[in-house]
Amino acid sequence: MDVHIPYNCKFCYCTLLNNGRYRERDLNLVIEELKNLDAENITIADDDFLVNENRLKEFIRLVRENNIKKTYVCYGRADFIANHPEIIKELADIGFKYFLVGLEAINDEELNDYNKGTSKEHNVEAIKVINSTSAQCIGLMIVGLSATKKDFDDLYNWIVKHELIHVTISIFTPIPGTPLYEEYKDKLITDKIENWDFLHLVVEPENISRHKFYLYYRRLILKLYKRAKKAGVYEYLDLEHYKKMLSRFLLRKAYLDR
Repeated sequence: MDVHIPYNCKFCYCTLLNNGRYRERDLNLVIEELKNLDAENITIADDDFLVNENRLKEFIRLVRENNIKKTYVCYGRADFIANHPEIIKELADIGFKYFLVGLEAINDEELNDYNKGTSKEHNVEAIKVINSTSAQCIGLMIVGLSATKKDFDDLYNWIVKHELIHVTISIFTPIPGTPLYEEYKDKLITDKIENWDFLHLVVEPENISRHKFYLYYRRLILKLYKRAKKAGVYEYLDLEHYKKMLSRFLLRKAYLDR
């Protein structure tokens, strides 16, 4: 069955796929595949698995009825999670371990600029809902071009305040084909495709130099890794090696920005 998706985030290319239609696969086929998969851990590739409330309830019922014991990872929107705590708890109970949630920003102004259709209250409540279950929230966030040192600090403090351990921070990147790209295509500072990895600036920062932007960004990432490792995540990460990589990166940027 095809479902029209009403969301139209300006930065997201996923809503451009399949002509903006979300196609739902027959749940009986999904269950049969899960029963026959020789794998304990399942990643649901849908850009948003949490769309149809009734379908999710039926999915939960069928997983229990067929006694399927697996661990799941899926994507979901903050507003759906905030508004459906009972479904999130049920999903966690049947094996959902991680919910990847596009939080994007910590204030309504940026969320509105992205045409996200959510609010900062949705983000806070979504984290609370997931943290109240056995599952964990992986927050996906964006650092905007207007960011200053204070914005980087505020973002870190917000993450700590709301007990978010798993988080990825992307640098604002207008993707070809999206409305944002049309806005920024004449302001691009690079044409190297490898820079479209959400870890590089492809547009000039508005309030600070590129060097300072990268400095604050890498410091933020390092602080988040330290915090996560202290919480038992990223046990494999060699922080001393990461610090050396960070220093080399900053020295190189300082030279290039002269």
